[in-house]
Parts: sequence; structure tokens; C-alpha cells
Amino acid sequence: MLTAPQSYTSSVCISNWGGATISSQSDLKEVKPVSGLVKGQPAPIVRPVKPATPQALVNNAAISTTCEGPPQPMQQVQQSAPVEYERNSLAIKLSNNPLASLTELQEAVASVLDEPAELRWLDLSQCKLTSIQDELTKFPKLQMLYLHANQITKLSEVKKLGKLAGLQKLTLHGNPIAELPHYKMQVLSCIPTLRELDFVAVSKLDRDTVAVHIKAQHGRRKS
Repeated sequence: MLTAPQSYTSSVCISNWGGATISSQSDLKEVKPVSGLVKGQPAPIVRPVKPATPQALVNNAAISTTCEGPPQPMQQVQQSAPVEYERNSLAIKLSNNPLASLTELQEAVASVLDEPAELRWLDLSQCKLTSIQDELTKFPKLQMLYLHANQITKLSEVKKLGKLAGLQKLTLHGNPIAELPHYKMQVLSCIPTLRELDFVAVSKLDRDTVAVHIKAQHGRRKS
């Protein structure tokens, strides 16, 4: 099962919202993330200190012998790891909430993230969504989108996600559309950037099949 990508490990997914039930975007702006990280309070990032080099140890010994008193044995000087800060999060998890609409989602995300336009991972699984609204296309750097276990019924809704040029991982299983004929091929046709669909990697065979399908469609349109 996928988790937050390595590039997001310094950010904390804002998850479950302290046990509160989120049924609207106004609720999202009222409650605090369970992580405790809020807008304007960046997450600390502790970076490990590099071990002393042999030359540094020699220099340390040389300094010891020039001091008053007997020479001290060579010891690696331990330093405290410096604390740095960056944006509070690149991910939002809103799964298992009765969200039927994404109206004003952009405004709600802006209320909790330092840089909402940098959002990379959005989890809207197991909500009550019946469509894919244009609100999702307002996050141009979105790479992972979880929409599984909702109530989306039309494959035509997926075409909207084609506007997300960086989208690489998408989940839609557990929606009625996943039971439709040629579901996988249709989704990959709409979003050629996908590397994984429903937690399964997109293979070369998948891409070749999609290419044949698209070519056949174009041929039927010309005839």
C-alpha cells in the first residue's frame, strides 16, 4: 500500500482532523489538524550532522596538544543537529468524512496550508463524492489523488483530471465507474501521465493497449 512519497517525509500529512467529522469546507476551517501543525507554524526538520572526517580528528588532536596540561586522546566532537524549518505540509487527508461536495475546497486548503498551490497529495477516499469537481484542478502540482470508495458513476468525470499535468498516482476503485467496461483503458486515455492506478503500476503493455485503443477511436471518427 502506498504511503506519502519520500519527497514528502519532511512534511506531515494533516490527517483525521482530531477525530472531528468534516461534512463541509467550513468544518475544515474550524477544526485543528491532529498533527498540531497549522498554517504559519512550519514543521521542524532535523538534519543529521555529518560525522567528523579523519582530517578533522587530526586537527582536533593537534589543538589538544597545544593546550596546557597532558595531551588528550582523539575524540570525535559531537555536535547538536541544527533545526531548520519549511512549509507545514504538502499533503491533506480527508478520508472517511461525509463530504458530498468540494465547493470552496481551494479556500479551505488555503486556510490550513502555508502554500496551498504546492499541494502534492490529497486523500478524499471513502467520502460521498458523486462527481469529480473542477475544484481539484486548481492544485496544479498535485501528484497523488485518492478518490477510491466514493460514488462516482460517470467515466466522463475523469476527463477533468487530465488538466493536472503532474498527476502520477490515482485511485478510483470502489466507485461504480470501476465496474464499467474498459475502465482502466479509459482512465489511462484521459490521464496519460499516470504511473499508478488503484495502487497498481501502469505497465508498458497497458500503455500499448491504450495507444491502440486511441488509434482505433481516431480511425472510427474519420470514417
